[in-house]
Amino acid sequence: MFTILAHGVNHVNSHFSFAQDQLILQPAPIRICGAPTGAGKTRVFLEIAKHQLVFFVVPTQALARDIKNSADQAGVWAEVWDYQQTKRLLEEKEMPWVKRKGQLKQQQGIIVATLEALANLTIGKPVFQGADTGIYDVLWRAKHIVFDEAHTLNGRAFGLVHLLVLLVVGYHHKQRTAVSELPKLSLLSATHSNLFKSLQEELPEGYVALFDEEVVSGNGVADRPIHGNVTVDWQDKSLLEVAGKVMPGLLDQGERLLLIYDSLAQFTMDEARLEAVLVKQCGLRPEEVILINGQDKQTPYSWGGSGFEGGLEPKSKHRVIVGTSAVEMGVNFAGVNVALIEHGVDAAALLQRVGRVARNHEGQVQDGKVYVCRSSVSRGKTLSHVGKLQGLTGEYEINDLRQQLAPLRELHWGVAKNLGGAYWSMLSRSRSTGRVVQDAALPILRTLSGESEVNPGGYLNRLHLVAKQVDNWNLRDWLKQVDKELQDVRGFAPSVRVRFRMPNGEYQQGEYDEDWVRSRLREADRFDEEEGVYIFEDARNLCLREKSRAIGLSFCSPRGTISVEVRSLREAKVQYLAKLRNLQGRFESEELKKVIGDAIQFVEMTGLLVRDRKVEEPGEFNVVF
Repeated sequence: MFTILAHGVNHVNSHFSFAQDQLILQPAPIRICGAPTGAGKTRVFLEIAKHQLVFFVVPTQALARDIKNSADQAGVWAEVWDYQQTKRLLEEKEMPWVKRKGQLKQQQGIIVATLEALANLTIGKPVFQGADTGIYDVLWRAKHIVFDEAHTLNGRAFGLVHLLVLLVVGYHHKQRTAVSELPKLSLLSATHSNLFKSLQEELPEGYVALFDEEVVSGNGVADRPIHGNVTVDWQDKSLLEVAGKVMPGLLDQGERLLLIYDSLAQFTMDEARLEAVLVKQCGLRPEEVILINGQDKQTPYSWGGSGFEGGLEPKSKHRVIVGTSAVEMGVNFAGVNVALIEHGVDAAALLQRVGRVARNHEGQVQDGKVYVCRSSVSRGKTLSHVGKLQGLTGEYEINDLRQQLAPLRELHWGVAKNLGGAYWSMLSRSRSTGRVVQDAALPILRTLSGESEVNPGGYLNRLHLVAKQVDNWNLRDWLKQVDKELQDVRGFAPSVRVRFRMPNGEYQQGEYDEDWVRSRLREADRFDEEEGVYIFEDARNLCLREKSRAIGLSFCSPRGTISVEVRSLREAKVQYLAKLRNLQGRFESEELKKVIGDAIQFVEMTGLLVRDRKVEEPGEFNVVF
């Protein structure tokens, strides 16, 4: 057990802290800011949005809604570009991208966009709705482009960010005058700014500024408190075991509780027993508990049989908030001073979760406590940050703790840059965005690097060049599918429609991750071919397998379809490459062997596997249950 000392920030002027002041005044076009949770990184852009247009990119819909609520409270015009907005506008017979083009003409305010919305804008999706808009509209009209929780970006997203970085730097490089009128791009992170030091090393001096918030520790010493003292108690038990032990007493004391799981599957297995503790033992009503994750956001209630509510935004009535990793990033839950959490994938995720408690609320902070429990997905392995966590005792300032748990997050820059290069390559072949890459971004990259032939497309560009010269349909088809796959900036698995029957006899229906359904749920009772829905005659928690099972996956390759049976995509990559190497040896042509060798190298460097949807047609996977 150890304590994170209360901390906050001092003001360098009458309103803002050091990092906030830098985000407003720093002249460098690219700014990378590291600051602990609650330090006010988002708040400063809400202040800027009172006078200028801010384009704010977030990793989750929950965070988007949280920022929208904060903007509404601050009297700032705000709009969220996400799936929910798309759905609402289509129901109102409006074209989402036509509406969004108009919103980009705002002189001030904040547009909060998911990564998917930004990616779709970049690759030219608006043209299919008759909207003549693209990434240039963001660059022309927004004075600040911001990526929140930037340390969570994956390799494909890094390619998108890298493109925008070069475009922003290029504007500043070409137009040295009237710099205040040019857009600036900020990467915000709860980790140290040096996670993104490679960007500073890549660009000329003066184009990138890295800075971290100046945090002071101790009750009453800061101009603006962020957190009270937080006691962190390591429990070598499951979250459910700890919950059953401590929640009744905490709820009796009037605490509002936060529970964070590493997996939806574990919550699903625990749901009935949590209901027994919270409803039957503690006397809560089911509607006083809300579940927040990527699936249950679709309905106002949980898909299990508990009667717990679902959604993205807790209301004041919710005494217990249960979430997955979707709630660990940036979301502020008022009045939460106690949390029970699984330990997360790394130290950055752990500290994000700890940072949800004992936050400044209406100018006041209270002390808090966090119970850190065993992860439901680590399978008995002790991750490095957990081993360090178990050995900590005493009191720590937040910056000292970050050093104790370092590295907070290991970003695999090699894979990220290779995937980013593949993303660039895909964009260069797009009719709607090729001009951005060929006419703008590439010349900028070459100018700044001093090289005449800079080619971030790497292996993928070369493979496309070879495909034009070699008569091999499988190779061309695979490359076409690779480009299509790269347009999905997240790399999510396909979704399928699922329907569960609740205890009251009513059905709940929505979209679920296909691989999760296949590996974690029992065989569906039936498949409705007309509606394309898997139907289960039980609540979700009664349909869950105790352990995940291996499932059959099929992937495109330059040698045709390759099928594997695995429990994870990591296993899939190993089997895929082994089979592709075996197939490579069957070619008589040395030229084709070389092509397959380049393809193998590309997959090894990027980890990019493309699902063969012609084989894995929806409705067919029920036969492998």
